[in-house]
Amino acid sequence: STDSNGQTTTFHKVMERLRYLCRWASNLGKEDWDDWYDAMERISTRIHKTPELHHVDIYNQLGMVNAEAGNFDGAIKVFRSTLSIDATDHLAMEQLGNLLVRTAFQMFKDRQEKARADKPAEPKQPSTSPPGPRKTMAAPRESFTNVIQTRLDEGISFLERVVAMEVSD
Repeated sequence: STDSNGQTTTFHKVMERLRYLCRWASNLGKEDWDDWYDAMERISTRIHKTPELHHVDIYNQLGMVNAEAGNFDGAIKVFRSTLSIDATDHLAMEQLGNLLVRTAFQMFKDRQEKARADKPAEPKQPSTSPPGPRKTMAAPRESFTNVIQTRLDEGISFLERVVAMEVSD
């Protein structure tokens, strides 16, 4: 796409570069990580410093690139920025909701695996005491940390808003 003088606009150049970085991220090898990361830093800095590039389409594409590369926290931050530009942007809400739920689940899963790994194995020994009432397992102090629960709740809230928007359309 071009402007009235036939020149490709900065917006379109940046969008095309982001699409390229997204394709690159989907096939990113360890040997390419530094080059890809440097390219992302350059374009992210350009976007943040150029007011005409503060557009929901650019921020959504930047979020998609981060998510494709596995940088979920970076993607979450970008989709939040998108919503600061347009609080009703459907794509940003959907992606943010999905990422928040996904990362909350991963945080919970990692916590559970760490707890299992940290628990020492107890050798089985025959009991010398008479049978008594069955002992109940102690409830874990917290099944979710506040961070995980907050992230999960917020993600579900965004997804519910997306569904409500689709129903009203």
